[in-house]
Amino acid sequence: MKVFPAMFRRLFCLVVVCLAARWPAAPAHAQIQTDYLMFSDPDFPRAPMETSFSTRLAEVWSQALDRPEADLQRMAAESMARGAKMGVPGLNQAVARLRTLLVADDTHPAARAGAAKALVALDSRDSAESLATAAANYPGDVRRICERALGEWKFEPIRQTWQERLTAAGARHRDRVLAIRGLGLSGDPASVPQLLDIAHGVLQPAELRLEAALAAGRLKTDGLVADAQKLIDQKQGVSLVNRLAAARLLASHKQSDAHALLLKLAVDPEPAVAADALERLNDIDCNLVLPLAEQAMQNADHLVRRQGMRAYTTLPTPERMGPVSRLLDDLVPGLRQEVTAKFDKLLEQPELVPAIWKGILEVLGQDSWRGQEQAALLVGQHRHQPAAQRLFELQSIPRPEARVAAAWALRRVAVPETLPKIFKRVDQLTKQRVSGPMLDGIDEQVAHLIEALAVMEFWQAEALWRLYIPKQPVMGHYSRGAAIWALGKRFDDTPQPELAQQLVERLTDTAPVPAEMEHVRYSSAVALGRIKADTHVKRMIDWVGEPNLKSGNVVTPHALAVRWAVMQLTGAEYPELQPFPVGKGGWFLEPSQDPYAAKP
Repeated sequence: MKVFPAMFRRLFCLVVVCLAARWPAAPAHAQIQTDYLMFSDPDFPRAPMETSFSTRLAEVWSQALDRPEADLQRMAAESMARGAKMGVPGLNQAVARLRTLLVADDTHPAARAGAAKALVALDSRDSAESLATAAANYPGDVRRICERALGEWKFEPIRQTWQERLTAAGARHRDRVLAIRGLGLSGDPASVPQLLDIAHGVLQPAELRLEAALAAGRLKTDGLVADAQKLIDQKQGVSLVNRLAAARLLASHKQSDAHALLLKLAVDPEPAVAADALERLNDIDCNLVLPLAEQAMQNADHLVRRQGMRAYTTLPTPERMGPVSRLLDDLVPGLRQEVTAKFDKLLEQPELVPAIWKGILEVLGQDSWRGQEQAALLVGQHRHQPAAQRLFELQSIPRPEARVAAAWALRRVAVPETLPKIFKRVDQLTKQRVSGPMLDGIDEQVAHLIEALAVMEFWQAEALWRLYIPKQPVMGHYSRGAAIWALGKRFDDTPQPELAQQLVERLTDTAPVPAEMEHVRYSSAVALGRIKADTHVKRMIDWVGEPNLKSGNVVTPHALAVRWAVMQLTGAEYPELQPFPVGKGGWFLEPSQDPYAAKP
């Protein structure tokens, strides 16, 4: 009976360790985005967007703070916290009231936590003493919110409280964690001896040991190698925790003996340890990781794979691009997308281009949709025409992600030899979407293929495009918009009365069920401008509203397209477009009859 509790404790400890060892996700990288040519050709002005908020939001929220109801106080304070991050003006006027709510004995706990969040979001460093008072008197969420901010603000008076809490009898686990984190953020190395005692304490909870090691590693940039080695050699306690703590102690060390120890940890069989060590080595110097990078990219853990990729792409050579290219097919979306973004930039270096394309095309030729999608995005982004045949082959695969990316890439590479095949595939998909079954991604795929036909002036597709004019939801909004845009390109500068009549009906359709699609209205307006539909100018102006055109208050995409078309057809000159205020609405409490006006 004694075995099971021990096993449970050990498993629980390992779970905590693995979670604690996971660092925040890699920062977002600029991803290649598929687009539609119909939205940028022609390229005409759009109404500039200006973020604005009601001038009285701060006022009404402050009034809510003064109410006795705890829910009103809480919601007002939380709205202020969100509003501060978004740029709502005038919130500083509520700081005094928020401080009062924070420390008053009769404040409801939820309202107190909201007040703490608001003061932190407002970066009210003058309120640091009030936050320290609240942290001392009100444990739980309030203490967590306040002490995190006080650590980041390096509020010196609270450091002694944190140091005392580390050894205080009866101190709660989560409060000790807060103290350790606060000391790690404080920048004061005086706490390092206490933190080391916790990191070495085999009887301490795993989370405390790892937090203490990380905090000590932040505060001291040298001299902890012996402590790290001692942890590694430690026979007591959980070996995994010891090794993780050792890696964290060396977080800021730049000395060669620290590097040697981190290199040993970087090949640890436990991925959490290896990932930590590799990340620290990469932060110090990616050259240190190079001997381990290719092996790391084959690890079962994506955090280890990412660090190997990071070293090779930071210090790229043609020989290193092949192993990196295999990660285009990684199971983890964020990692394969990061590799795509890296290659997108590295293709600017001529000496790397042949090796990168060799790897991309190998992945494109494989059967995995993940790699096919990322490789197709790179092919399209850089218009790599040798891949055209493979891109067309991908038009019949089951997965929509790769199919759509490849269709977009076909339009981008624009190889005329693919035109008959593309036309045949669009014809097949058009018949299939009417008779079923409907494929996932068919709307986006067909739209890209129709644009490819139009870009390469395959006017034999005209009859097929006309099938997309009638209002049939099954034909999709992207596909219908692309087909109408393509007809405008086909008859550019050539009057087409019958077609113009059909398109003006699509533009001004008023039937509520089903409502005409915005993309269809937009493309119809653009096509009307191109095919010289002069006889429909008045109807187009009436639809948008002549006062709107003359004042520059035009916002919706299809109305902007009408504005462009009327200018093309009549030579009229309209004033510059007025900025369109974009604010955050839907707050729990908003002023009535007050327009968005203030600009943050």
